[in-house]
Amino acid sequence: MDAGAFLGAFTAAFGSLLDPFVLLALFTGTLFGLVVGAVPGLGSLMGIALLVPFTFGMETTTAIVLLTAVKGGSNFGGSITAILINTPGQPPSAATLLDGYPMARNGEAGRALGASATASVSGAVIGILVLVVTVPIMREVVLWFGSPEVFWLGVWGLTFIAVVVRGSVVSGLISAGLGLIVALHGASQLTAQERWTYGLIELYDGFHLVPVLVGLFAIAEMMDLVLEGGTISDDDESSDVIGAKWQGVKDVFVNKFLLLRSGAIGSLIGIIPGVGGTTATYVSYFQAAQTASDSESFGSGDVRGVIASEAANDAKDGAAFIPTLALGIPGSAAMAVLLGALVLHGIQPGPALVQDHLDVIVLVVMALLVSNVLTSVIGLAVIDHLARIARIDVDVLAPIVVVFSYVGTYVASNSVFSVLVTFLFGLVGFLMIRADVSRVPMILAVVLAPIVEINFFRSLASSDSGALVFVQSPISMVLCLLVVASLLLPVVRPTLADRSEVVDR
Repeated sequence: MDAGAFLGAFTAAFGSLLDPFVLLALFTGTLFGLVVGAVPGLGSLMGIALLVPFTFGMETTTAIVLLTAVKGGSNFGGSITAILINTPGQPPSAATLLDGYPMARNGEAGRALGASATASVSGAVIGILVLVVTVPIMREVVLWFGSPEVFWLGVWGLTFIAVVVRGSVVSGLISAGLGLIVALHGASQLTAQERWTYGLIELYDGFHLVPVLVGLFAIAEMMDLVLEGGTISDDDESSDVIGAKWQGVKDVFVNKFLLLRSGAIGSLIGIIPGVGGTTATYVSYFQAAQTASDSESFGSGDVRGVIASEAANDAKDGAAFIPTLALGIPGSAAMAVLLGALVLHGIQPGPALVQDHLDVIVLVVMALLVSNVLTSVIGLAVIDHLARIARIDVDVLAPIVVVFSYVGTYVASNSVFSVLVTFLFGLVGFLMIRADVSRVPMILAVVLAPIVEINFFRSLASSDSGALVFVQSPISMVLCLLVVASLLLPVVRPTLADRSEVVDR
């Protein structure tokens, strides 16, 4: 691919983007993505799916920009509710609430939202740069990761339970065990054998992530807050929201190396088909916790946790277009819907697209970048209003959140059963809060267990070397070593800290 071809594609895409109808589609898609991203249970997947029928009569360029803008606008929307009410608008935003919500409770909602908006757009830029740089070698990059590598990536994510657990390790392991049990419900992905379906056809596909996530966090949190009474934040520091907002922006650039690492991790995981954005945000969050000298502050309101998860969340989108556009292999469920929309509009993803229609790829890149910038600008402009949500009396706030949560889970599946599942896991989450058992290991296990299971059996089935298939490639070996390091770090860190204190004396 020569520079002239790329320059010509850029010129064509830029000219298309300046069309008034295309600009209107970009703005509309961004706002719509921001809204659906903030509603628990919806997110970019439902946002794109809802708009696809409306694009049938549109010109192809306009339709591409509209749907891409929804993807770009949804991530920050998901972080808004994660930070303010401990309710992730979509699954990848779940890692943001680990420190974002404690910051809101400490009266730092403005700072958390400012950091989220800035880290989001910065992560998007990193992901898009990865996409642009890897366009000539897209096929080779995607093929680096087979089933053994994805298996180790999932196991690496599970080892973060050792870092997640605060307080009793036993309670953390119990939480993770519950998550594994929940994940194993439904028919096996390989043999179709039913497991713990209790005769219910609705459980044939197992428990869907959205109602489990919304129940464990949104419904459970509202139950607990209603019993406590008052507001989410009782700290009057939140009155200086504007100053806190710009402090959050500053935090991102102060932690520039964390931002770059998190963006790189999000991009790398976004390239891998089938792993998903939730894995990217959790892996990024826990690398930040593991590499910090004062990791004990994570989980109690550390802005670095917000930066790490949000940067990875947006970086993974640009990179996820690599397998989607170059090979026709969607990197996530939302990308699968977007892929179908592209095909409906006469665009066939694959190697030929890179060679013959580079302008389409450049248009997607530009639309994704502009929508992320626009989302963050809007977010920064309204943060002082958003932060007030943390000061609303829970007797008013809780019914609104609960209604939106149930509506979101119903719309996502068009099933009353999902609403019942949401209520069930709301009770489970509430009991876990009261028993002081972390819900994070549980949701982490729910997300990663299917990835680990399916890729474990695929690896064995695709190789004659037995268990050796898991250590045959350099990437597998590196990931295996990372697993060992993650398990040893919580044991080694106290010893290193003690030695550091001795040296200081």
